[in-house]
Amino acid sequence: MMASAHRTTLAPFRCRALPLLFFLMFALSSLARAQQRYLLEETTAANGQATAFASAQKDYCAAVLRGGAPECLVFAPTTFSPGNLFFTLLRFSSFRHYDEGTYTSRGLTTEQAAELEGRRGPTIAGNRESAMTLHDEVSYTSSGPGNLVIVTDFTIRPGTLPVLLDYLRKVELPEAHRAGLLSSELYQ
Repeated sequence: MMASAHRTTLAPFRCRALPLLFFLMFALSSLARAQQRYLLEETTAANGQATAFASAQKDYCAAVLRGGAPECLVFAPTTFSPGNLFFTLLRFSSFRHYDEGTYTSRGLTTEQAAELEGRRGPTIAGNRESAMTLHDEVSYTSSGPGNLVIVTDFTIRPGTLPVLLDYLRKVELPEAHRAGLLSSELYQ
């Protein structure tokens, strides 16, 4: 799935203490509210390896889905990115799955896992993983197909999360609804 990404810092909340990801999902609305835990992987593919990485990462997602993961999405920002940046969003039901990698071990044999890692590993120049949760009180999802995602990364001062949540609830969510966005989600 291709996506457009935008990173910005909201000036009144500028500080490097508490990163938040605010996904304005214009047309990607498949993440259900029942499970609110996610693994976000931000991966930079090695030079010339973006296609090979994308193929291996899609195979990884297929494996974790077979292993019981509720959902796994891979998308690449194309508008504001050099073309070798990928996001993988994996919904999981408990932190045990995140810590132990049980979805992978259930979805692949030991040999298959080694083969996949042999294809994936050499294509990765850098990877950052974060466990995060959805702030359901300032998020909504409608049903509908699509493939455009705008990602805004907020960094806020300690103690200012309630101010940001209040702003999103009173200003951004009503505007998102009026604009007809299918989804608007805040993760921390």
